[in-house]
Amino acid sequence: MQMLGAIPIGIWAPLLGLGLAVCAGVWLGERKAFARRGKVAAWRWVRLATLPILAATAAVAWLPAQAVGGPEALAVFYLCLLFVCPVVYFGLHVWLGRWVSPALIGGEALGIAATGLLPIAVPVAAAHLLQPWYFEARAAVAEAGRLRAPVRPRPHRIVDERRFLLPEIGEVWAEHWLAPGGVRVERIESRHGGEFSRADDSSGGGLCRAGDDVYLFWSAAAPTPHWRMFWRDESGELLQSEWTSQPAAGPAEHFELRWSDAGVNLPARIPLGMVALARVPDGGAESFDGLLGLGAVYDPLDNCLPLDLRWPAKPGWSAPQALRIAQWRIDLQAMRFATFRRP
Repeated sequence: MQMLGAIPIGIWAPLLGLGLAVCAGVWLGERKAFARRGKVAAWRWVRLATLPILAATAAVAWLPAQAVGGPEALAVFYLCLLFVCPVVYFGLHVWLGRWVSPALIGGEALGIAATGLLPIAVPVAAAHLLQPWYFEARAAVAEAGRLRAPVRPRPHRIVDERRFLLPEIGEVWAEHWLAPGGVRVERIESRHGGEFSRADDSSGGGLCRAGDDVYLFWSAAAPTPHWRMFWRDESGELLQSEWTSQPAAGPAEHFELRWSDAGVNLPARIPLGMVALARVPDGGAESFDGLLGLGAVYDPLDNCLPLDLRWPAKPGWSAPQALRIAQWRIDLQAMRFATFRRP
C-alpha cells in the first residue's frame, strides 16, 4: 500500500476540513456535558492546553531521535512514540485536570485528552479508508488517457530472433526489440484472457528492458504473447502500438554458456530475476543466490543480464560454480529450472 503522503494536498484539504467539522461537533457536545456538571470552566482550560501538550508530546519523540542520529534514530523515534508519548500526553491532561477549578477526575481528563486527538485521527482514518479508491480512480484516469493515444506501427525493429532449447524448461523464444533514436518507451503490456496488464515492471516475467531496447525470453509452452506498447516519439507525443510475437523460423538451438575465470558469456539477454548463481562457502555446501539480493537496487529500465556476465570475488566463497535459470511452465503449472554447471 502506498504511503498517505502520496495523496496530494487537494485531497488532504477536505479531509482536514472533515476532521475539524467532526471535532467541532464532538467538542460542542463535550462542552454541554461539562456545563451540566458545572465544570465548563475547567473543561475550557484543559481543552485549551491540549495544543501545547501535543507540542510537548511531539518534542518527546523528536528530540531524542535527533540527539541519537544515524540509523538508530528511527528506532528511538518509534519507541518514544509508542511507549513514552502516550504517557506524556494523557498524563499531562490528568495532571492539569487536578489543578484546575473545579478539579476534574481522571476519567474526565482522559476523555478530553482522547477527543483532543480527533483533528489528527479523523483525517488519517478517512485517508486510510479512501486511499484504495483514490489510487484506483487515479489509475483509471491514467489508463483512459493512454488509450486515447493514436495508434501507430510498432516503433522497434525486432532483431536477433532465436529459438533455444533449455534442459527441464524446453523451448524458449528470444528476441531483441531495437529502439530507433528518439523513441522513449513508457509502458509495455501483455494481454491475458482479453485483459492487458503491465509486463515491463517485473524482473522475472520473460521480458526485460535495457533503456528503450527490450529483450524477450519467452517459454514456447506459454500462449503466444500479444503486446501493447505506449511510447513517445521525438516530438514527445504519446503513441501506442499492438502486435503479436511469433517464433523465429528455423530449428531451435541448445542454450550454451561459455565460462571463464571472471564470468560467463550468455547467448541471449535474460531478465535478471530469472537467474541465480551457485557458490560454495569455505567448508560449506553449495548455495544458489539470486542476482536481486538484499540491498540491490532494482531498475525497471535496466533489468537484463548482460551477454558478458562478470562477478566480483566474494570473500570466503568460491567463484560461481553453476548458473540456474527459472521459468514458469504454464502448461505444467510448475516452475522449471535449467542448471548449467561450470565445466
